[in-house]
Amino acid sequence: MDAPVENTENSLKQVLLQAAEELYYPSESDEPFEYFEWELGGSQPLDETQVKRFTKKTRQTPIETQSVDDFFKRVTEVKDWYHEDEIKQTEQFKALKEKITANLTDVQVFRLGRTEIEAYIVGKTPSGKWAGLSTKLTET
Repeated sequence: MDAPVENTENSLKQVLLQAAEELYYPSESDEPFEYFEWELGGSQPLDETQVKRFTKKTRQTPIETQSVDDFFKRVTEVKDWYHEDEIKQTEQFKALKEKITANLTDVQVFRLGRTEIEAYIVGKTPSGKWAGLSTKLTET
């Protein structure tokens, strides 16, 4: 497992974006990962209502929570028929997941929407902010 980065959000942003560089979560739309930070205040846990507020979604927006393991499962397993480039991409996704879990605590994934989905991989930074990577998925 990787050692966590220095205790600064700037270096965390750099580490996560570098690990996600040229990676696109497979869906009907291939979108890059983007870094984000949320200031919650206090030590309260992040919940679906707060995620909707940070992402400026309405209360009616469908939202699902899933574990980081479940989110990365399909992109970190090598299949028998994979070619060299697919194996390389799988290794990159494994490295990305390791960077996220090494540097953030209480990591979870929030998926907002139904067909056009915004996925937020979010965890707590050492300074107490919530941060992570987001991407857009299209699933029909």
